[in-house]
Amino acid sequence: LLHQLEQASEHHYDFALITVGTNDILGFTRTNILEKHLSFLLEQVKKKSDYVVLTIGGRMDYVPLIPKIFRKHFYEKGARIAKMFTTIAEKNGVLFLDLAHDDIINQPFKDYPEQYFCRDGLHPNERGYQFAYNQIKHTLHHQGYLPFMTQPLNRHIAPSLS
Repeated sequence: LLHQLEQASEHHYDFALITVGTNDILGFTRTNILEKHLSFLLEQVKKKSDYVVLTIGGRMDYVPLIPKIFRKHFYEKGARIAKMFTTIAEKNGVLFLDLAHDDIINQPFKDYPEQYFCRDGLHPNERGYQFAYNQIKHTLHHQGYLPFMTQPLNRHIAPSLS
């Protein structure tokens, strides 16, 4: 992500939504390394955007590709990482949305995986991402976190950092 951020232009962006952590759960990234990298990433993103929101992906125990025997482990690791993200976000003055523990976002993925996951059984499909986006947007509006959305956005759209 840092490499992608460096490639982003020198423009200032209205809003940055960062979703990280899911690959770190699956890849067994050590939490001390993740904490160090995330803190640095947030410091850098805050220089480029007025509003920064950090999220972690959905519940790993609902991912069809993950064998049932490993689902509890991934769910528990996700919970530990979400707790760490909460602390890091508070220290950096950014909002953290814990999507992994948001039942409204996760329930359709559990109940209808064939409708919300790609054929690989790991990644959300277009419908899954659209559903998650709408829920995130609703949550941010409900919390009053997107005051700039009542005004036209500036012309600079940040590249995807995922």
